[in-house]
Amino acid sequence: ISSIDGFLSLAQNHINKIKLELKIDNNLAYLIGWYIGDGSSARGKKNPYRFCLSIGNDKKHYLERIKKAIKNCLGCNIILENRKSCTVIYFNSLTFHLLLRKLDLLGMKSYEKFVPDVIYNLKKDRQISFLRGLLQSDGSVFVGKRNGIENKPQMSYTTTSKRLMEGLVFLFRQLELLPSVTSRKSK
Repeated sequence: ISSIDGFLSLAQNHINKIKLELKIDNNLAYLIGWYIGDGSSARGKKNPYRFCLSIGNDKKHYLERIKKAIKNCLGCNIILENRKSCTVIYFNSLTFHLLLRKLDLLGMKSYEKFVPDVIYNLKKDRQISFLRGLLQSDGSVFVGKRNGIENKPQMSYTTTSKRLMEGLVFLFRQLELLPSVTSRKSK
């Protein structure tokens, strides 16, 4: 918005309270994780503060938790769009827009995303909530046998962002976990 008058006219049309100060609780940490994993801006002329989260059909059991997180930390309503391979959650939030701008995540493409510095300074339970959102959105778990040998459950996360990978390694180490990292060139 180029001027304070433009901001005030948009803010007057905003139907939810605008939170200018947020505490990163477990719900917000979870939501930030989901957004980094499978979220993007869905803005348009009539709704410049619209965002979406994509939930694959295999992850629909997370839908209620995501809806709760959005409602509790942003206080906004959601719109669900059921597609063939996924459900898309849309929500309009100037507060979330301002938060993403503060975290330097606004407008980031998947290969540009990263773990915001504030996450490293959160309490352990909030860091775990962030990771839960990120891994539930875009991660996977393998349970079973490989080469006939019973394995412990293994989590995996794939990203095209080197910065996100480095941030996740740092965060896992902060939580006293030692992840392994593999890389490959894209075809």
